[in-house]
Amino acid sequence: MSEQSETRFVLAVHNTLLGVFNYLVFNLPSKWKLKSGDFPFEMYASTKIGEVRWVRDGISVNYIYDGESALRMVVSVHENERQSKLVKRNVTVLRDESIDINGHRGRVVIGRTSRGLLKKTQLDYLRIVYRCNVTRRTIDLAMEGRCHEESLKTLTEAIQKSTCH
Repeated sequence: MSEQSETRFVLAVHNTLLGVFNYLVFNLPSKWKLKSGDFPFEMYASTKIGEVRWVRDGISVNYIYDGESALRMVVSVHENERQSKLVKRNVTVLRDESIDINGHRGRVVIGRTSRGLLKKTQLDYLRIVYRCNVTRRTIDLAMEGRCHEESLKTLTEAIQKSTCH
C-alpha cells in the first residue's frame, strides 16, 4: 500500500485556555473517514515533546468507516504500563500477533465478538496496544463493528503508520 493511498487524521482534544493536545496522528486507508463519537474527549494528564502536546492519560470515542465497513473505536491512553487483557472473554481470536507502530513494538488482535443480552449480535473486533517510550504512555485502540477480515488487515497496516510522538 503506497503512502498516497492513505489518509492522516489528527485525533486531538482542544481546550480554549490550554490549546490542542494530540492523542495520535492517525493513519487510515484512503477511503476511510474518522468521526468524533457521542461523548466528549477526556484528558487527565499531558506531556510536551518539542512543540507538540500529547495526551498522557485520557480517552476518546470515535467512529471510523468507509463505504462498506463501520467500527466504533475507543482510544485509551495511560501513563502507566498497564497490562490490560487484549482478548476479552467473549472474543473469538482469528489473529494475534506482534506489530511495529512508529518504531514501537505492539500487539494486534483480530477476532469476532458478540453483543446483547437475549439476541446476540456478532461484531468484528480489532485491538491494537503498544507503549510509546518517547511520550511515556500506553496507547490502546479497541474497535468493534462491521468489517470484513481483509479490511481489518488493511486497516491494521495503515494504523501501523500512525504517529504517536
